Amino acid sequence: MSSKSRFKGCLLGSALGDAVGELSFECRDEGELKAKLREKDRLRYTDDTAMAIGLAESLIEKKGEIDQEHIGETFKENYKEEPWRGYGQGPPKIFKMVEKGKRNYVECAETLFGGEGSKGNGSAMRIAPVGVFFSISENVYEKAIKTAEVTHAHPLGKDGAGVLALCIGRASLSDKISPEDFALDMAERSETEVFGKKLKKVAELLKSEVEREEAAQELGSSVLIEKSVPYAIFSFLKDPKSYEKALMNAVLVSGDSDTIGAMTGAVSGAYLGDKALPEAWVDKLENVSYLKKLSERLFELRKE
Repeated sequence: MSSKSRFKGCLLGSALGDAVGELSFECRDEGELKAKLREKDRLRYTDDTAMAIGLAESLIEKKGEIDQEHIGETFKENYKEEPWRGYGQGPPKIFKMVEKGKRNYVECAETLFGGEGSKGNGSAMRIAPVGVFFSISENVYEKAIKTAEVTHAHPLGKDGAGVLALCIGRASLSDKISPEDFALDMAERSETEVFGKKLKKVAELLKSEVEREEAAQELGSSVLIEKSVPYAIFSFLKDPKSYEKALMNAVLVSGDSDTIGAMTGAVSGAYLGDKALPEAWVDKLENVSYLKKLSERLFELRKE
């Protein structure tokens, strides 16, 4: 499989996971969700994909460099154009603080939530472009952390983004993986005790072959990053050979379905490539041509 296919698979897989996850809030089971997917003329994504697009745009404009202020400004301009995408409370607060000229993006992010910084999953939901672009780099984790710091200062908010970027990068370079070993390797690479324990639990759950509902209950499926990234990784590793099955694992449990769908879709798409994504769903995804263009430009930029 070509690297170009994996770039496309990652970005499209993330956006599609976001859109399908958003639609799943209206559904009770897989049959109802797939019926909705057949009925819909267009699949609309949320802020998860809007911010992933912003990251990709900044990487391209800055020739592969992580420029935190430029990333923040790109996020802000995209938010102003489409504020209805479903943004959480953090980014708009940061945008307003920066506009008042008091601090830069990283400094503003550090003031949120009583100075602890955000540990929501927003830093990971958008990480697809970073994970696939820096997959061949030894410092993909550190690159992800720099992008996280623009909005998420909490150690968990940063570690979750770094871990998911590592997962994407590893998946995009692999032809065959051992799910349990993959989870344990990510546990070793994480830098917080919380994520280390959670990812070891992912390996245990995979070994015991639990169903997705039990895994979601054990790992969490909320907006908190330590209660969503591990379950997204589980969703992929439970069915690594099928994008559709992995995505159903992600979105058909109660919780933050669009974001878990986006994260799972990014890893699965990076592993399987764009041809593994259901064509009928991709054809309905909004801005799909632009998403393909971004993935191609990122791929060409990495070749330079």
